[in-house]
Amino acid sequence: MHAPPQGSSALHLVILFLLLGVYVLVGMASYACVKRKGFRWPVLLVIVCLICWPVLILLELLRSPNGVESSRRPIEYVGLGLAALNILLLVLGCLSR
Repeated sequence: MHAPPQGSSALHLVILFLLLGVYVLVGMASYACVKRKGFRWPVLLVIVCLICWPVLILLELLRSPNGVESSRRPIEYVGLGLAALNILLLVLGCLSR
């Protein structure tokens, strides 16, 4: 067995904090979208969005149940971008095999 490189634990911490930050941003974007559109069970939908990020894109495409359309907040654009990036990375990962 060989010892891991010295900088690997620091790199893992950086990756962990980046991933946690992305989860926080997607969670905030999901909650903002659910509250803006007036969907029922907002906490459940936010949990689903955190488990599967592309669901946020579907929520944005759905019509609002209360019939009132309003403009997106900046955090929702960030969440949509992260969800789209997730899909792009998944497709590129599948194509590279």
